[in-house]
Amino acid sequence: MKQLSIVFFVIMTSTLSVQSSDLDDGDWYFGMIVLNGGHTLKGEIQYDLDKDVTLFRQDDKVKAFSMYDVNNFRFMDEQRNTLRKFYAMPYQLRNGQSRIMFFELIFEDGFALFNREKTIRKNQAAITEKPILEDEEQGRKSKVKVSQYFVFTPEGKFVKIYTEKDDLADKLFLNPKERKVMDQFIQSNKLDLKNRSDFIKLIYEFV
Repeated sequence: MKQLSIVFFVIMTSTLSVQSSDLDDGDWYFGMIVLNGGHTLKGEIQYDLDKDVTLFRQDDKVKAFSMYDVNNFRFMDEQRNTLRKFYAMPYQLRNGQSRIMFFELIFEDGFALFNREKTIRKNQAAITEKPILEDEEQGRKSKVKVSQYFVFTPEGKFVKIYTEKDDLADKLFLNPKERKVMDQFIQSNKLDLKNRSDFIKLIYEFV
């Protein structure tokens, strides 16, 4: 089984103070933020992946930390009944430039699978990616959130991986025999690769 490693980067930091009135009306979670340099903050956390910002509230005071400030943050999501962990990591954009972004670690057992939610228009989601969370009331939804997955390849590159068996096989350098075995595994287990649990089950079998 190929082993994929997690790499973390330490970057110079800066902190921005904000007022509560400047914030979006989002959920707050009790958790912990680990800043670059090792300092730890415990209190209420809110995050915005579209802006790559983490908000920290304590004693009615709110501070905002960018992806350059934070090594990682985590909190208990009571709604999902799970401990959620986010890491600030570099990702190479299409133009070749690298940008620090927050990624959620959703699976770790011999390999690491990361997720990043993206907000897009509903009609766009219908032809590109399967929506996992809808923003507005039933019948009035204009935008949805979709999951995007990322892994470290066997050669150590951090890349986006699509929920399609051909892309998965390419990113993991599966040979023709391994591709055939993967096809049989998908069929025999009736996997829907746009379903997170099925997708994790597949890559756990072949990574």
